Amino acid sequence: MCYKILAVGNSFSNNSVFYISRIAESMGKKVSATSLYQAGCPFERHVQFYNNDTKAYKFYVDAVNISGTGLNTMKEVFKLQNYDYITIQQAPARATLFSTYWTEEKPWLTDLYAIIKKHQPRAKILIHQTWSFSHKSSTEGTEWWATTYKDSREMFLLMKDAYEQAADKLGIDKETGIIPVGLAVQLAKDEYGYSDSYNLGYSKLYPADSSDENAAKHCENRALYTDNIDHLNHRGRYLASCVWLEKIFGYDCRDATYFPEGVLTEEDCIILRAIAHEAVTGEKGFVYGDWRAIPYGDGMEIVHYMGKVPKKIAINVPDVIDGKKVLKINATTFKYIEGIKKVVVPNTNIVIDDGALNF
Repeated sequence: MCYKILAVGNSFSNNSVFYISRIAESMGKKVSATSLYQAGCPFERHVQFYNNDTKAYKFYVDAVNISGTGLNTMKEVFKLQNYDYITIQQAPARATLFSTYWTEEKPWLTDLYAIIKKHQPRAKILIHQTWSFSHKSSTEGTEWWATTYKDSREMFLLMKDAYEQAADKLGIDKETGIIPVGLAVQLAKDEYGYSDSYNLGYSKLYPADSSDENAAKHCENRALYTDNIDHLNHRGRYLASCVWLEKIFGYDCRDATYFPEGVLTEEDCIILRAIAHEAVTGEKGFVYGDWRAIPYGDGMEIVHYMGKVPKKIAINVPDVIDGKKVLKINATTFKYIEGIKKVVVPNTNIVIDDGALNF
């Protein structure tokens, strides 16, 4: 059986389903994802496009544009096939404000839900929790949005709350009905050592094909984003697709074997699958006692402190974890951890990221 997903969204939904079919296939599963794409589309425009039968959308099936150069109506995507699951999401810049989802005067969220149920009554509707922007975009804003936040975590927490309000409004269970991609991205950049940034100097190619010459370059320096519109690069897309498979179907993506060769390494994808699993199940990965650490060359890189914060004594950084020498302390090691008085680092040649010991 091949499960069919329809993502009613925008470029962020395109990002999230990019690798779904390929990852699922490597686990002996069949999943096909269709994305109803209109750039930056919020709930409001989806409803208006439907009501006016506007040809506003491109259709992507398993990351391939099947619309050609033409545009389509929402009704046409409903006629393509029957879907098992249909996801909805708010536009990126509006996702932190529930008042842009629904008010008594402008009930866009419930209107869209009713539209979907009218055409696809058997489909299960889920909410796609999108992600916070990069540090630069969330704190400084861009030409695309002026709203700023203290940091990307604040943006994520506001977004998380808004999506949970949406679930309550629609009667969707918050535990089972929200796909926590935003949480996974936050974990990656707060506790797993990934960069809260994008790489400058490469042309923005969206939607980028995995064979594109710049795909790997967008993933350099452990970046998760591909541009200042905060689309996910191929690393972020791989992570997001794993979250969808784990949350919707209960597949343990740690068992997957597919990875986009030439773009991401197998070792990187093992970590990304663990992050997705943690975001969905809460089961923490790569934890050794009080430390989260990932492979780094022939040794280990500490990426987060997982222990209790002592009130009076120092935290002693180990020089060996899991039988391997600690070679690096990442900037995320003590990120967002309060109350630390002192950290003692072994007198060895450990690389310490800028800001790693700022607490």
